[in-house]
Amino acid sequence: MRHPQRGLATPVGVGLLLAAALWQPTTAAAFALSGCQMTLISLDADGNEIDTAVGGSADATQHDPLRVSWDGTVRWTRDAGSRSTGPGGTWHLDVFGLPTPLRGTDGTVASDSIRVTDSLPFRFAGLFFVSGRLSGPDVSCAGSGWLRVMGDPMSTLPLTVSLGVLLVGLILLAVGARGRWLPAIVGGLLLGAGSAIAMVTYAALPLGETTPVAMLGVGIVIGLAAGWFGRRQLHRAAPAREIAGR
Repeated sequence: MRHPQRGLATPVGVGLLLAAALWQPTTAAAFALSGCQMTLISLDADGNEIDTAVGGSADATQHDPLRVSWDGTVRWTRDAGSRSTGPGGTWHLDVFGLPTPLRGTDGTVASDSIRVTDSLPFRFAGLFFVSGRLSGPDVSCAGSGWLRVMGDPMSTLPLTVSLGVLLVGLILLAVGARGRWLPAIVGGLLLGAGSAIAMVTYAALPLGETTPVAMLGVGIVIGLAAGWFGRRQLHRAAPAREIAGR
């Protein structure tokens, strides 16, 4: 008799191959800027300097991120050689390519401060890939870099949410492995999402800024594998049920 778990060999193998294909050693790229030059300074709640990053230098990399405090601020200053955007200038910041509430319409100032607490209404910690653009009639400035929000992950809401999402994902995968496609796929998606949140919180991002998306992809593959395994087991059990019913 064939062992039932062997039926998972093919889809699990596909998932492992996908993960291996996505695996690329990350490099410590410099704090890249185009169209301007900028200096960032992070301060704690009392105004004391924590860390700095200068555009074009080996700062704000994944292996040496700009360290910031949750209850502190980040002060940015455009160097004298950078032109003003003029009236109507706008700026915005994204995290892992997703838009955030950090944006504004005053692009004429040469320096400003951003409170870290303005990004989310609850405490969080972890390693984040941040990108942004400052644009106006006369100039367009874009850049990206890594930012490490200091703190204990165990005391943050995102980690609690990630554990809950992982638990629900595992339960749905177990249901899906009994032959139900929808719970299997949703369970895999939740497994990937929970894993991505936990990895960001613990600063474990082997694929750099693509890690969250890669984890979602791997989770979907696992969900498809669970659903395929469940359907295969149902098809195998069908003849036995027919014989028993005669």
